[in-house]
Amino acid sequence: MNNQVWINGNFAGERPYGYIPFSFDIKKHLVKGRNIISVRVDNSMEPSARWYHGCGIYGNVSLRSHKNAFFEKDGIFITTPSKDKVCVNAKVISAEKSANYLAKPEIFDKAGKCKAQSETLEFSTNNNNAEINFNLKIKKAELWSPENPNLYTSRITLTDRNNNIIETKSIDFGFRYIEWSPNKGFILNGKQYKLRGVCEHMEGGPSLEPLQQNNSSDGKLNFLKIWDVMPSERLTTLICLFSIKFAMSLECSLWTKYSTDGTKKQTLTMDSRLSTIGMRET
Repeated sequence: MNNQVWINGNFAGERPYGYIPFSFDIKKHLVKGRNIISVRVDNSMEPSARWYHGCGIYGNVSLRSHKNAFFEKDGIFITTPSKDKVCVNAKVISAEKSANYLAKPEIFDKAGKCKAQSETLEFSTNNNNAEINFNLKIKKAELWSPENPNLYTSRITLTDRNNNIIETKSIDFGFRYIEWSPNKGFILNGKQYKLRGVCEHMEGGPSLEPLQQNNSSDGKLNFLKIWDVMPSERLTTLICLFSIKFAMSLECSLWTKYSTDGTKKQTLTMDSRLSTIGMRET
């Protein structure tokens, strides 16, 4: 499943292995007036996986426009090293090699009440890039659990030196702590849980139909293991909202086809390995 993107007949880029999200900067190919964006999915190199996966464009596709500065795609990370501490890491890209900007993060609870905020940070880009960090404290944070999938929202605002808003990004996250015990097994927030789950590929299939179709959990499933391929952002968001603990094992191979003379012809997939457990902090 190799993907190619064309803008007004001009080749913009390609991405092997269709399960991985990707993006391209297309501004140099744009023209005034009408533009044509074409995406080609090539699945002719079957078999390209160990199971039948179909082919087509069924993931979300979006067009992002930016001003002179913006947050890097997937460049904001939220971590909760303790039950009352939030760490925000953000990467900023600027059209100017060196420019000054302001950034301020705020934390909101599910009712929309501001629970924490940081002082506005003034920073400068270096070679069109900047990385900024914030540490915030929340008093008596509510923990995420299957019984109470409580999430907070981190909102970070990027402005110029005149306080004109350039971009605002909001990311949901939760607090929880995990332990493993030889006698009690899996422990979440100090409570023992019996894991009732399935191992699935891609979007989860019929095991997660209540989540996919109704945006709700039927209560029978509290653990999901995604195998071999990256899950969609929609699926991991629903997992966080509807009380399902999450683990992922990704083990994919880089397959390269060679012609009869030994020269490299085409790369089919990418090599990646990832293993994690717990709720994804989106």
